[in-house]
Amino acid sequence: MTDIRRPTLGVSAGIWNDGGRLLLIRRAKAPFVGSWSFPGGHVDAGETLAEAARREVREECGIEIEVAGAPILREIIEHDADGTLARHYVIAVFAARPTSAATPVAGDDADDIAWIDPAEIGRLRYTPGLRRYIAATRELVLSPAGAGALSAGQEL
Repeated sequence: MTDIRRPTLGVSAGIWNDGGRLLLIRRAKAPFVGSWSFPGGHVDAGETLAEAARREVREECGIEIEVAGAPILREIIEHDADGTLARHYVIAVFAARPTSAATPVAGDDADDIAWIDPAEIGRLRYTPGLRRYIAATRELVLSPAGAGALSAGQEL
């Protein structure tokens, strides 16, 4: 029997508050332990991508979110030193806003959580590609077009 490996489907959310700060978690589990990242995780069977993003944020941050429009797709393919496939992820990255003023609390996948000024991201250790997705999600949430997408409640 052949071992057929398939990509893992995941979600994450760039969550922006009204003050222009971004909610990040510091990862407590592999990969990238100790790095700051968007909250997120795996998609469960039967869940839409938006439902998975809302569930993961609820579990990791203790808050509810509203997603803005369609996600940005991110693909991560990593190989071991010998060229063997180590991991393959396809991640749907959503732009989002919190739906209430609830204080985020780090779940067990995170050892810290904070609202970060994006100008300060350079002083943090963060996951690969995060800066690109910060810019993309910020545009979706904070631009006039993005604000309209949020109020319209669009999702996949």
